[in-house]
Amino acid sequence: METALRPDAEAAESESVAGKYETVGKLGQGGGGQVLKVLDRDLRREVAMKMLLPQHREGAAGIPEDVLFALYQEAQATGQLEHPNIVPVHDLGVDGEGHIYFTLKYAQGDSLKDVIRGRRDDLMNDEKRRFRDLFSPLQMVEVLIGICQGVAYAHSKGIIHRDLKPENVMMGRFGEVLVMDWGLARLWERTRYPPSSRNPSPISPCPTATPRRPWRAPSQERRLICRPSRPPERSAN
Repeated sequence: METALRPDAEAAESESVAGKYETVGKLGQGGGGQVLKVLDRDLRREVAMKMLLPQHREGAAGIPEDVLFALYQEAQATGQLEHPNIVPVHDLGVDGEGHIYFTLKYAQGDSLKDVIRGRRDDLMNDEKRRFRDLFSPLQMVEVLIGICQGVAYAHSKGIIHRDLKPENVMMGRFGEVLVMDWGLARLWERTRYPPSSRNPSPISPCPTATPRRPWRAPSQERRLICRPSRPPERSAN
């Protein structure tokens, strides 16, 4: 939920992003970063800005290298994923004080976690509308399909989210379904596999699995997807 900045904090943050962006409020924080709601003065639109927490930016020892790299990597990973079901990145830059930041779409709506809880407990959202009226069972299936499509696209680009959960999925007021928070995303080590490899995924298959045959009805055949390549030794008797 959006919160207003304290006067002293607001002044400090406004100074740090002075110029193109004007700080409006704080959307949240976690780990080494925080997310601000800012106004893009050039385009006159509200966006979300992620940057390091003040204690990381102003420490006497400087910004920890791993914290700085994690923010930069998140911006690059998310920025490479142009898909309707992935939150888009607008800008990556450095402010007047040398602080790195990146801006994203300001998604207005409810998280999938809130929607699931709202449907379960028959609650209302901030607009006093029942979650069960807004999201039917069929619509929830469509939401799941959208999430899968976004994640599948990320995988096709060699990027794994690694933190996919209901609170990291935003459901907008106009039907948007966005996978958010790619801070733990990692790039597949594709060089581990030659180009001609039939297994481009770094996730190893079951080492004892046999090739899958065309599907047959259970009445015709009962089989396991992963089974020992050699049958167990039979008793001498």
